[in-house]
Amino acid sequence: MKLVIFDLDDTLFDTTGQLAGSYEKLDTITPFEHTIPVLNALRAKNIRIVLVTTGDESIQRRKLELLRLAHLFDSVAICADGDSKLDLMRETLFAAKLADSKEAYVVGDRIDREIMYGNRLGCTTVRLLQGKRKDWQPENDEQKPTITLKSIEDFLKLITG
Repeated sequence: MKLVIFDLDDTLFDTTGQLAGSYEKLDTITPFEHTIPVLNALRAKNIRIVLVTTGDESIQRRKLELLRLAHLFDSVAICADGDSKLDLMRETLFAAKLADSKEAYVVGDRIDREIMYGNRLGCTTVRLLQGKRKDWQPENDEQKPTITLKSIEDFLKLITG
């Protein structure tokens, strides 16, 4: 593992539970309990950490500020629509200059975005069964993750052995 590309919503914090489709309570959001330990463990291992997220740029940046996570990433990329996420992930992977794309992990909750795009790019994909899409089932092989975990806490266990 040399690079980890994370999604934000329902991956690093409980968007579904904390915001429930509304930004009225945005100022009260907090990351999942093990999010910061995960990011710190990756940093301690000198693994490059990138956030690639979709949404309104000002809102996504505000979330990062409120969650106090921005400084833990080597870079942050925000796209307005889900289809552009593949391009940002591709650019991130290209910039990392890895010998094997399997050394890059893509971690997210959505099988129709993070997992599918990570698989298309030849990365190791990690699906976290969190948020409103946790019960979704893959419709094809591109949506099947390499690894399925219940939570970000389980990803911490995976990387710390």
